[in-house]
Amino acid sequence: MRALAGASVVVALAMASCGSDAPPTPTIAFRPLVLSYLVGAYDGSCAPVPDGASAPGTVELAASGDVDAPGVAAARGALLDRSMSYTIRRDLDAAGPTAIGLSIDDGTDAGLAVEMTSQQGSLVRVRQGPPGERTGTACTGVAAVDRLRDTPLFPLVAELLTTPAARPFRCAGPAGDARRDYEVDPAGARLGDERWSFTAGLARERLYVGPVAEGDRLVYEVRLLDGRSFAAQVDDRGVTGYLLTRPSPDGEYTECRPA
Repeated sequence: MRALAGASVVVALAMASCGSDAPPTPTIAFRPLVLSYLVGAYDGSCAPVPDGASAPGTVELAASGDVDAPGVAAARGALLDRSMSYTIRRDLDAAGPTAIGLSIDDGTDAGLAVEMTSQQGSLVRVRQGPPGERTGTACTGVAAVDRLRDTPLFPLVAELLTTPAARPFRCAGPAGDARRDYEVDPAGARLGDERWSFTAGLARERLYVGPVAEGDRLVYEVRLLDGRSFAAQVDDRGVTGYLLTRPSPDGEYTECRPA
């Protein structure tokens, strides 16, 4: 499977409304960016959904957004539809990556969905249709899922998150309100005097892309082995507008917005 190690941000132009003299607003196409991490062929032992005998098969995800899988007849480019949300989560311990799980879906029980996990026999499942009429395929023994588990997420979004200089944010949390400088370099993030690594000491790495009322959002999150967590939300103009930190898995959150 081909995975992206370091990608340039894919930019599309959202057309201005008819009759307006305003120039097009540059927006970042998050879905092609995240899909590039997943593009490839996933070979395994595949059984029809809801049931049936297993046979060698392949699920293929294309950069165009197409899905090719046994028993699936999805619209061309379906994975790039704006209704689709992407969630990818990698778990790690001190020795390295331990698991990956991901889903691409439109948030309904009836739509097209792609799911992968390394914890159920390296499973890739593609489904469509409402419960009771659902069709698709479930493939196990998919070695490409294990290779994906070992591929960091941060390089995919580093260009979006890295800041050329520190920026002031206003933070509110259990320690009270404070103004803190925020910056990101290729190794991690700093907020005030606290720093989170994106490359070492990770317990979890998570990436989310989905629609909001106006445009799309991308969230990148890490949890460190010491229990601290950090998340940054970027809008489709490339603006980091929200930060969330936590001192431990059961600690109180601190929320930060641009000052």
